[in-house]
Amino acid sequence: MSDTIFRPESARGLIPDHLQPKTYVLHVEDLMLMAAIGFHSHELDKRQRVLVNLDIELEKAVLPTNDDINADFWNYDYIHQTLSELVEKRRFNLQETLAQEIYDLIAARAHVRRIKVFVRKPDAYQDCQSVGVSLSNFPN
Repeated sequence: MSDTIFRPESARGLIPDHLQPKTYVLHVEDLMLMAAIGFHSHELDKRQRVLVNLDIELEKAVLPTNDDINADFWNYDYIHQTLSELVEKRRFNLQETLAQEIYDLIAARAHVRRIKVFVRKPDAYQDCQSVGVSLSNFPN
């Protein structure tokens, strides 16, 4: 048995073209935010859980080429912090408005090709998992 340790970076340059990544998509699943959202009387005086899901396709050119955290890459902290601040500072009547605000924040960033934003309220009704809205420019 060989004592050589396989390092994935040693395979770079050996991958055939047809196996090269064609897309670079970041995913955020069920980011829970406490938002002042809704227009019903029971929603006006409290915050409620909102779950945010994102698919963000970036230009393949920005795919990290190494494991260097000082290199230019998309940091999940930006998404987490920006969305947390958005719902902390503002009240929303509609999920559609919140989804559009999130969509716009992501779309304004460099290297974004496609976005899907799915916002849902898991506590809206007792007899349903959640209610929500999605916005996307991904092809159907």
